[in-house]
Order: sequence, then C-alpha cells, then structure tokens
Amino acid sequence: MKQISSFDLYFFTRELKEFIGSRLDTFFFDNNLFSIRLYQKFKGQYYIVSNMGKYIYLSTKREGSSSSTPFVQFLRKNISNAFISNIEQVDFERIIKFTIEKKKDVEITTYCLYLELFAPGNVILTDSSNKILNLLFRKNFKDRILKIKGDYILPPKRDLSIIDFDVKKFKESIKASELNLVKFLATALGIGGKYSEEICFICEINKNKAINEITDKEIHKIKDVATALLEKKINSKIVLNDKNEPINFIPFEFESIKSKNKESTTFNDSLKIYFNSNNEEKDIREVQFNNELKKLQNRLLKQQKMLEEVQSSYEKNNNIGNKIYENYAEIEELLKIAKNNINELDKNKLVKKVNVNNNEILIDI
Repeated sequence: MKQISSFDLYFFTRELKEFIGSRLDTFFFDNNLFSIRLYQKFKGQYYIVSNMGKYIYLSTKREGSSSSTPFVQFLRKNISNAFISNIEQVDFERIIKFTIEKKKDVEITTYCLYLELFAPGNVILTDSSNKILNLLFRKNFKDRILKIKGDYILPPKRDLSIIDFDVKKFKESIKASELNLVKFLATALGIGGKYSEEICFICEINKNKAINEITDKEIHKIKDVATALLEKKINSKIVLNDKNEPINFIPFEFESIKSKNKESTTFNDSLKIYFNSNNEEKDIREVQFNNELKKLQNRLLKQQKMLEEVQSSYEKNNNIGNKIYENYAEIEELLKIAKNNINELDKNKLVKKVNVNNNEILIDI
C-alpha cells in the first residue's frame, strides 16, 4: 500500500482549506487511527481521519472505535468547541498545521495542532509560541526531542524545495550524488516517485539518466515543469489495474500514466477510495494470516509439549543410568545371586521386592 507523499499532502491541504472556520467537535484515537470530528456550518459533521505515518483523508463518517486515551481526553478538555482559523502544510513536509482559536471568557486563546504523517506519525498540541502542551507520542530523534513543555521543533529542513526551487543549490546538490534523475527528484525534493516520473516524462528526459549528467538547460526545464505542477487545477483520478482495482491516486491527469482510470470529484475522494480499498484487502489478508498463525501456534504448542515429555523422559532415564553406573558392583552381585538362587535375594538389604512371575526385582539405590 502506498503512503501519502508531501506533494499529495500539498493538494489535499488545498482542498482542506475549505474547512477553515469549522468548529472542532471532538477527537478519537484507536488502533493507530486518529480522527478529528468537526462541524461546518450548513454542511454538518465531517471527520479528518489519519492513520499514523501513512495517510490522511476527510470522511463523512467516523472510522474505528470511540475509545479514549489520556491525550484524547486532554484535547477534548482544552480545544473542543474551538474554531479552525488556518490550515497549512509546513515547509512542504508531510505535516499539517491547524491554527485553532478558543474563546475563554472574553479572551481568545490560540493553539496549534500538528499532524505528522511521516513514520511513525504523531499528533502534537502546542500553544501560540509552539511550546508543547501535550502529544500523542513522546519521541527522541537525532535532531529533535518531542516532549511536554518542550519546544515543538520541526524536522531538519531540506536543502532543496519544489516550493522555492533554487537552481544554484540544485546544481551544488547533484555534484556528489550517484542517483539517477527520478530517484534524486523523489528524495532530494521530497515529492515522491509518481510526481518525479511525471516531471521526467513532461521534460522528455530519460528518468534513469545520472543526475550529475543533467545539463543546465534540463535543470531549468525541470524547475519550470515542477513549479507548473504546483499550480495545476485539481481534477483527481483513481488509477485502476486490469481488474478495476485502485492502484494509485493522482490529483490531476498524469501524462506519464496511461492506465485505465476513473474520475473523482475531489482529490480527497481519491485518497479515501484508494486507502479504504487497500484497507479492505489488508483486512482479508490479516484474517488469513491470523488463521494460519493460529494453526502454527497450535502446532508449536504440541511440539513444545512433546519436547518437554522427551526431556523429562531423558532426565529420568539418565538418572537411572547414573545410579546403575554408581552401584554397578552391587547390581552385578545381585544378578549373580538371582541367576543361582532367586530366593536368596530377599536377604539383600538393597532388594525391596521380588516378583518371580514377571522376572522383576525392585531395588533401592
């Protein structure tokens, strides 16, 4: 299953701005699914659904359970019934920032709610000065620490950005890179594979061309095409395979994608269709996996029981063998007596019982 890229989030955020002015109703978190229920005047309730570190979309129905956590309770207590004053993507990263205003008595308090969509995902509530009030997961990264009362620090900024395409920096960055063009664009600009493929296709440059072999003319062409994509009107499509199954989502018609597709009214619809479809397939696979896992676990339990029985039997027989070895002389003498006259065994202090019919001698050693 694909994950949402920073370029995908750029177009999603453009659509989500329609909900500036909406009221935050309540929050949910369960099984890695974080949801915000909001109310928009004249339109009713909506849910912003985010699967931590994977995707986000807007839905008209709640997904997942209504279970609560201390963090969710904190959000409900502090920012329920607040209003969204702004929605923005932060530094073209996979981060959405909701600026929130809540009236308390006669004063208006401003909060910022950050949704981080890169793995492992997080939700952070700060005050207006970006001091962390609470967060879903406390994290210690190499470049930043996320904890209550600490400052909310963004991930290190990329050297290159499609928002502010710096040709000079681009030229410097490609000198030491061993990547090909399509991989360089995807990683260095953080735009993901499908947008990199589209840029290469429109520019008519071989996507596998070594990035350090790109000419100045080609760099300027890449800049113009990449910048033009940002201004594209949203006319979203779902890309289908031969079985009419969703395999990709695009905010507008891609020249580089020739697969059969169908039109969606919004990019959000495409995201919702794609991820819901893949979640259904994932659910089926999980059921199959769990059934197979259960069989293997039962088999393992039987094998562990057999192993315990073998080990127990081994220890018992090993102890008997050791006792026989330690008392070998006495046992050999008893066998000689039994061979000559078994009745004489009763006189030996080691012998506890003699069963002539079964040829058994019970001794205590």
